[in-house]
Amino acid sequence: MIKFIVLAKPLAVELGRTSLIEEFLSSMGARVAAKQQLLCDASRIARHYHKFCGKSFFPALVKYYTGRSIVVYGCEATMDVLMAIRQAMGAPRVSPGSFREKLIGDAFAQRLQDTGVFDNGIHCSDSEQEGLREWEVWFGVPPTSPRTQRIHRTIWAMLSSCPSMDCLQYAGGEHDGTAIEDGTIDLDYRILTNDMPRVVSFLESQGLVIDKVAVDGRNPSLAEGSTPTKSGWRLAFGEIMSQSISC
Repeated sequence: MIKFIVLAKPLAVELGRTSLIEEFLSSMGARVAAKQQLLCDASRIARHYHKFCGKSFFPALVKYYTGRSIVVYGCEATMDVLMAIRQAMGAPRVSPGSFREKLIGDAFAQRLQDTGVFDNGIHCSDSEQEGLREWEVWFGVPPTSPRTQRIHRTIWAMLSSCPSMDCLQYAGGEHDGTAIEDGTIDLDYRILTNDMPRVVSFLESQGLVIDKVAVDGRNPSLAEGSTPTKSGWRLAFGEIMSQSISC
């Protein structure tokens, strides 16, 4: 199994077509392991499309995405499934009979005329290597220890279902699986929320032990120049006992 990223681009989100993308991924045999909807920020979309840096259209591309809503899917599947997804998506200019045509249809041409930007509704990593790089851009680098991975998935699922929160990113850990034989680990996550007490209350009700809550000034999730309606926070889950989260 390999990891890769699928983006529901602004046009697909505005048209309310994200459920169609999720159905498409499931029908192709891909598992959505992580998902987040967020307002895109300039720094991360620039990192995502780094291969276009230096092109004449790059500044307009970054400006178009900044402040617009996208949905990021962290997917897992075989390489054959990844290639089949990309083939089914069709040509970048929305070819007849392709999934892109089904997804956004004539709206592609209209958006191109209105903005001069190429928004074809959906992006999918083009290789295993790119998939890992893009996963780091949007979700951070996941832990490597098998046991820590299992705990990370449990925490991630709880955080993903938490109310009043979006833009979830793994931020590493001081030990990250190196000190787990005694049943403890240390994992950090970045989030964006306008109601931190509610987030903490929800997580504690799920049995999670929060070691530290701090304002995260480096949280990259607010669009540059936008009015900050939500604040960046960093949650540290330390001293998580094995009996608290089943492994």
